[in-house]
Formats: sequence, C-alpha cells, structure tokens
Amino acid sequence: MKKIQMVYVLTVCACMTAAVMSAACGKKTVNPPDDPGTLADTGSTEAESESGWSDTAQEGGTETETYKDQLAGGSVGEADFEVIHQEKQYEAEDGTVIFEVKIAYPVFAGEGEGIRAINHYYEEWKNRKLEEYESDINSTRQFALEVYRESKDDGWREPWWEEYQVSGVRTWNGYVSVLVDSYLYEGGAHGMPYREGQIFHLESGREAKLTDLADLSQEAWEKLLRARFAEKIAEGGEGEFYEDAMDLIKERDMGDVGYYFTDAGITFYLPPYEIAPYATGYVEIIVPFAQMEQSAQEPAVTF
Repeated sequence: MKKIQMVYVLTVCACMTAAVMSAACGKKTVNPPDDPGTLADTGSTEAESESGWSDTAQEGGTETETYKDQLAGGSVGEADFEVIHQEKQYEAEDGTVIFEVKIAYPVFAGEGEGIRAINHYYEEWKNRKLEEYESDINSTRQFALEVYRESKDDGWREPWWEEYQVSGVRTWNGYVSVLVDSYLYEGGAHGMPYREGQIFHLESGREAKLTDLADLSQEAWEKLLRARFAEKIAEGGEGEFYEDAMDLIKERDMGDVGYYFTDAGITFYLPPYEIAPYATGYVEIIVPFAQMEQSAQEPAVTF
C-alpha cells in the first residue's frame, strides 16, 4: 500500500434517484490536534481482478452478477488502507440489464483490535448492501425490474444504477472518520446524492458519539449546531434556502445530523431538500478542532 499526504477523494460518483441516505467511515491513527491527518489522493495504484458468478435464478428474473475488484489505497496519518470496489449487474428475464451497482469501502492495514473491528464493520456493511439489493422486495433493484416489465414495450431507456465512493478519510485525536458518498439514478432528470459517515475510536474500534469527541454535553452540541445552521441560513443568498428554513432548523432534531472530519474540523451536514433546494446541495457547517479542545462551557445560543 502507498502512503500519501493530502486530501483523499476516490473517483466514482454517478448514481440513482431514490430514498435512502447514508455515509460511512473507517479508522486508524492519532494525529496532533493542529494537524489532522487527511486521506491521500488515490489515483495512483489500481490492481484489477475479475471473478464471474454463476447466474442465479430467482423469482422476478435471472440475475447476472459480475464482480470486479479494484484496489486503491492511501495513507491518513499513520493509517494505511485500501479501497475495495465491487460491481454487480442485474438483468431481467430477457437478459436486459436493468440495474447496476458499484460499492466502495475501506480496508485498513493492521492487526490491532480497533482495526479488525473497523474492517469487520465495513465488510458487514458491504454485505448488507448486497443482500438488500438481492433479497429485499422493496429494494431499488426490485423496483427497477418492476418498472422495466411494465415499460419495456414502450422503450427501456437505460439501466438504473447506484454508485458509492469513499470520499474522505481523516484522523484526529485518536479517532478516524470515513465518509462514503453515493449517488442513485432512477431514470429521471437527475439522481439523488446520499451520504454515510462514521467516526471510530482507533484503539477499540468503537463507533464514536459527539460527546466522545469533545467535553460537551449532547444538549450543548445540539444548541451549538442549531446556532451554526441558523447563521448559515441568515448569511445565505437569494433562493439558496427555503423561505421557512429558519423555522425548519429551529424544529429540526439535531441529534441525528450527519458529520465527518475535514482538515478544518468536524463538518456537519443536512441533505438536499431539508432546508434548501436540490441546487444548493448539502448544507454544511464546520466546528473547528481548536474549539472542541477548549473548555466545555455550554455555548450561548440566540436566534
């Protein structure tokens, strides 16, 4: 594996429009608070191997599954990792490709308890994704098959697809953050982006809570985030946010806001359509690492 020192962003993205939203993580290494480790650029090494699976007959059609593993890696702080890509293609009964998925997830190097736990988390995460596509009657793949059956005589334009990318890995203060972005396309005017992000304690592999990262109570965190998002809305330009965005943010549960590490601190985000239109994208605010290292005084919040 290679060591690299910069921002890591895997190339992948382009997916489908649906209704699921996620973000994912990984871990490894403690960096000084003023120098958080950042995932390295990975366009470098790629090894590819293919292994075909036999066709599997299931109710609803025959699926042809193809796996292609691409290994790309990098270094974040002292943590070496690879990013594994797996691709699958699903066909209808007549052989028409109706759905494609590309899944990416990190695998960290090392034999420590924390590293093993984090790698296990992502192996299970990947397996759950594939199992959902294959077995869940409400999955996007199943929905695509049903739409194809109903519309094939009128012309099936193109397969639906979903693609995941490991778009950010960073370490700070004994924790590692992994961000997984995905994009889901279901044949419409545009697809929908999704995020999954987790932060893990490197030694134990335990998934971290906000209260683990700074000496702040959950209530203090929620007050702080509400205030920061309110400031973001107040500073927004015309049409950037919904007219009732301030009311929405006052009522929004701040206990389940997504977050991940960046160079500047913890980035918190709300997805498109929550308080802003699709064109605005994710609405993000940053809490600097330096602020988290200061005292645990509850922030004063005013609206």
